[in-house]
Amino acid sequence: MLKRTAIGLVLALLMALPATAQDFEKGLPATKSPFEKGVAAYIRKDFVKAAPQMHIAAENNTAWAYLAQFYLGSMYLKGQGVPQDYAEAVMWFHKAAEQGHHNSQYNLGVAYYEGKGVRQDDAEAVNWYRKAAEQGHTQAQVNLGIMYAVGRGTPKDYVLAHMWFSFAAAKGHKKGAKALDEVVRLMAPVEIAEAEKLAREWWAKHPKKK
Repeated sequence: MLKRTAIGLVLALLMALPATAQDFEKGLPATKSPFEKGVAAYIRKDFVKAAPQMHIAAENNTAWAYLAQFYLGSMYLKGQGVPQDYAEAVMWFHKAAEQGHHNSQYNLGVAYYEGKGVRQDDAEAVNWYRKAAEQGHTQAQVNLGIMYAVGRGTPKDYVLAHMWFSFAAAKGHKKGAKALDEVVRLMAPVEIAEAEKLAREWWAKHPKKK
């Protein structure tokens, strides 16, 4: 049995950039919705013009509302076109996250981990990292694995840490691969076999997440 020691991992908690911005850079229709106008302004880095359009889109019950909420959260987080306000950022991320937006779920995990805009809460960080990780968000998978590896917000569990690190590593995430190598050194062969079995079972239940 390998001697168990504290795993030497450093969290790289970088906030996700808007994943859809470039999708709207070309081919916008001549008559644009508030969301499309907001995205176009955002891409031009004209955040002052983007903010009011995103507010309109975020507050309307449209198909793009959750994305507008994510953009607004990002803008309040960074102080782009609006005063920097972590609590306001969390509010908008939460609205989008409740609708299943994985980048917003990840950003909520970061917010709870760091205690920015909300009261610091490791258990809530784990909760939101898990929601994003289950949707295939690789950085969330790494962060969730670290939380299991060090026992923050959840009991320490190298088997589950291994599983989540392996998912990120399989998608080419370099930090996930490094974390996987580190946790393997802390595990017995029987534990590694259990982690690999859990990973296979998880993929069998979630084939669309590959």
